[in-house]
Amino acid sequence: MEGGADVWQHETIPMPLRVQIARAISSATKGIGSEDTRARAFKFAVDALRDDAGRNELVRNNYGYTYEQEFKEFVEGVADTDQLLDAIEYWIDACRKSVRGQTYGGSLSSVSNIIPILNSRFKEAGVGYQIEDGQVIKVSDKLLHQEAVTPALRILASAKYDSANSEFRIAFESFKSGHYEDCLVGCCKALESVLKVIGGLQGWGLDGTEPLATLITKSIDKELIPKYMLAQFTGLRSSLGAVGTIRNKDGGHGAGEVERNVPEHLAAYQLHLTASAIVFLEACARS
Repeated sequence: MEGGADVWQHETIPMPLRVQIARAISSATKGIGSEDTRARAFKFAVDALRDDAGRNELVRNNYGYTYEQEFKEFVEGVADTDQLLDAIEYWIDACRKSVRGQTYGGSLSSVSNIIPILNSRFKEAGVGYQIEDGQVIKVSDKLLHQEAVTPALRILASAKYDSANSEFRIAFESFKSGHYEDCLVGCCKALESVLKVIGGLQGWGLDGTEPLATLITKSIDKELIPKYMLAQFTGLRSSLGAVGTIRNKDGGHGAGEVERNVPEHLAAYQLHLTASAIVFLEACARS
């Protein structure tokens, strides 16, 4: 099932993939619990999509439709790619809410099991999105996503990194939506939060207001990053600092009279650089 194009596109979701998504969602929802639980999940998802669209119905002539039928037709027919991706996220969240609201017998295992299949379908179709912990993430590079982004998100799933996790996911959402300056800001905030958590646990004496440059200097002074590694990797300090540097130059400050246009490739680089830094710093903290 793996494979797909070497270069992923993000503009359109082809009809075969839409059908595969709709069928996979229908199949997975059957496993979450009772008929009422399944119906409640689709109602949650459809209501959220209706609210977003400001409409009383997602598809025309839906008289007699169940919420599941309306959801299916929306996934297969909506023209806007972002709305289709939102539908996937709303469905996952709706399943979680429905199972929590069930008094007995509910399970999310079928939802968890279908996520890798959906991710493989995206890859096969050459469409650059992957689902990570209920969020659809825009992927620009397969290898970097696998080797840096996915491990970073696993690290941030720890409760101690709640703030950093939220900030990094906002950065991905901004990237997916084309708000690249906000993406830069989110990346910087996430890395700052990771260093503050590590510094707090290791007793660096932080007051919580330190900027990224100060936190990187502290991490070196406190030998989070061993000095022998700095001798071997002379560019390490610059690489970590680059996250803050890019943010300072291209995002996070007033634009003044000239409107900035942060390019997509710069935001993608920032995301991958931040993910790699998070993985590296967590490894240093554990060693």
